[in-house]
Amino acid sequence: MQSDGDTEWTEKLQTTVLAANTQTKISTSYTPIYLMFGRDYDSSSLLNLITSPTNPGLLTEADISEAEVSEDENIQMDANEPRPFDFPIIDNEWIENLSSTRIADRMTDIENIKAGQKVQKNTYDSKVKHNRSEFVEGDEVLVHNIKKAKRLPGTKDAKKYLGPYTIEKVKPSHLVARKDPDSKTTKLPIHLSRKYHSRMSEKRQVRTKTGKSKKPKDLANSLLAVNILARQYCTEL
Repeated sequence: MQSDGDTEWTEKLQTTVLAANTQTKISTSYTPIYLMFGRDYDSSSLLNLITSPTNPGLLTEADISEAEVSEDENIQMDANEPRPFDFPIIDNEWIENLSSTRIADRMTDIENIKAGQKVQKNTYDSKVKHNRSEFVEGDEVLVHNIKKAKRLPGTKDAKKYLGPYTIEKVKPSHLVARKDPDSKTTKLPIHLSRKYHSRMSEKRQVRTKTGKSKKPKDLANSLLAVNILARQYCTEL
């Protein structure tokens, strides 16, 4: 739809929209026109209108005049004989059949969309590079609470992370973990998980004034040594 003139896109818009609405979508397995009207678009009638029988171009005035049926000929036609532009009578049975068909098609459409979403998810998960070496079985992890961003007013105390969970299996795209020994296992996306470090754990490192980090046990020994030196100094005084 790009051209040298910025205003020419309107001339191609209707054709482009028609092409999009008559194409079968992978996610639904139907065309938008079929889901809207209960039948597919028949382009043959449109081609017959815009194509000349004598010249494969646009219809000329002579072609249009030859195709027209005079009013006198229409009057002379038998009332029971179908006319060129007569449409079948739409009865209640036809409407009910169309309605039930459309409902069934839309239910199938929903199932096709869900199946398509699952395929897209699997494709995405297979391409995402996960750092699987960061997690091992037995580690405790936290998972990002995605519902926190969509929380309702008055729920400011919502936790940013949920857990901790204990990892039982490490999969390519997710972790199989459980929160409690008696709880059921759940799947945790790897890209939303992070390692959990308990505050009471001896592995927690404490930042000192010098910028170096020490374990709590080492820090306690240092404080004990300082306390002993202080007592000796006070005794000498």
